Amino acid sequence: MKRNLFDTQRIRNTHMEHFEVLLEAGNPEGLGGFRIERILSFGQTTPEGEWYDQAWTEWVALVRGMAVLAYDNGETITLRMGDHLLIPPHRRHRVTFTRRPAIAAATAAGDRASSIANCSSSRSTTPSA
Repeated sequence: MKRNLFDTQRIRNTHMEHFEVLLEAGNPEGLGGFRIERILSFGQTTPEGEWYDQAWTEWVALVRGMAVLAYDNGETITLRMGDHLLIPPHRRHRVTFTRRPAIAAATAAGDRASSIANCSSSRSTTPSA
């Protein structure tokens, strides 16, 4: 089925960040598996004091909008349209800003890649100011 990374018309609730699995492979435990997903953010950020600490390598490409990631060592990375970033396993990070709508393509690979999120899930996070 043909889909478009930029299509946001099907999104009804922009108060939540949306994750859409585009392709996934590997066994059910995710050993040696991978996942490619589209992330749609409408100003959401990681809640204050929370950090992503993932067991897999993640590659993120921002295809629209802008996002700022912060690492637990104080380093910040600003991603603009076309920028991409490789985040190694257990590199604690959080999203501190997104410009609406921010659209990213993300790939996770490694022992726990298939456990990123449930297929086509959404979660509520804090909108940026």
